[in-house]
Amino acid sequence: MKRERFEFFVLTITIFCVGALLYGCLGASLISSGNSFLNIQSPIVSCIIASVFGGYFLFGILSGVIFTAKWLSKKTLKMKVVFTIFFCIPVWLALAGIFYSIPYGIYNVIQYKKVNEN
Repeated sequence: MKRERFEFFVLTITIFCVGALLYGCLGASLISSGNSFLNIQSPIVSCIIASVFGGYFLFGILSGVIFTAKWLSKKTLKMKVVFTIFFCIPVWLALAGIFYSIPYGIYNVIQYKKVNEN
């Protein structure tokens, strides 16, 4: 369990950094071409906001995918077939990771610290 929590932490932090880098570069290229997608006068602040939002977006998607895959792996074959037929349900669960990724991430860090203390 400790290893799984550490892997989740490392993967989500890594994808946050990758998303921040990609969306920061995208924001910088849009600002340099004169297209401002945010109504903020400072280009540096716009790039920082784009970086944070992009990192959080990919962080949330990956968290949702990991959480949904773990949840689906515990289901019976019959339920997996039903979820395959209605594939939109697992997709929605994975995309909902944007909303529950921060609480689950905090919970994961707290549990990881408790395991390390014992």
